Amino acid sequence: MLMCRACKNIHGDEYNLFNTLWAVGYAVGMIPSQGILTHIRPYLWLPVVEDIWTILKLCRRQKHQQIYAMYLLFGIAESPFYVGGMTLLGSWYSTELATIFTLPRFPSRNC
Repeated sequence: MLMCRACKNIHGDEYNLFNTLWAVGYAVGMIPSQGILTHIRPYLWLPVVEDIWTILKLCRRQKHQQIYAMYLLFGIAESPFYVGGMTLLGSWYSTELATIFTLPRFPSRNC
């Protein structure tokens, strides 16, 4: 994620807290997203979540507490994309092709 102006003045463990809150939001958001994907088709759900992420990104934040909350919300808003991508791969491709597409990308995820 690109750092905002207020993030450039962080000190100590604040950056670690930003990343931790993003990871918590990401992990928490995956399970409800998978449940929603069983009821709503991915081509409808993923653009809605992308729009939510865009609105969050456009919100101005000045204080560290606001940035903490935004990073948590970013994690929740970004979590449906991995789950949705795996759902799409699993529904469109055979097991062999889905395995080929997912294995090289899974270990390369850097937080």
